[in-house]
Amino acid sequence: MRLTPKQKLFVKEYLKDFNATQAALRAGYSPRTARAIGQENLTKPAIQKAIEKSRNNLSNRLQAADITIERIAEQLAKIAFSDINDFVEFGEEVDRVLLDPETGEEIEIMKPTIRVKHSKDVDGTILSEVSETRDGLKIKRPDQVKALELLGRWKSMFSDNINVNKGVPISEVLDDDESEGY
Repeated sequence: MRLTPKQKLFVKEYLKDFNATQAALRAGYSPRTARAIGQENLTKPAIQKAIEKSRNNLSNRLQAADITIERIAEQLAKIAFSDINDFVEFGEEVDRVLLDPETGEEIEIMKPTIRVKHSKDVDGTILSEVSETRDGLKIKRPDQVKALELLGRWKSMFSDNINVNKGVPISEVLDDDESEGY
């Protein structure tokens, strides 16, 4: 069975986030019926076959490009644990020299400096932007917190689900220290 243009669009949209309701909405189905149609579409053999074929094609393209979970995790880790000191060096230099009026000795007035490291010493894959502004050089890094979050989710360190057990006394759920105020 051939897919209708709307069903083809549903498959394409479904592959973006694997959310049938949202895929149905983006494919042009009515908001009132999107949930039901999205679920119904997932049961149709022709749509299942199209989704599987597209997933296999994507998997093959990713493999050909050497995009693996290991490489993604490695890059996320580099971003998550990068440090500004990987790109710049902080220091100070003499700004001006003054004479001490009482002793006649020279007093060096220092100013802070920031020196950008040479490109051969910097991992450019963890920089999202380097540009020259009228105020100087601008270095922008990817979002470290987001990289940490993605790594944590990949390692199942976080849970968005809260398990509420009905009938369990709060003292059994909380530590003794936490339950004292209740």
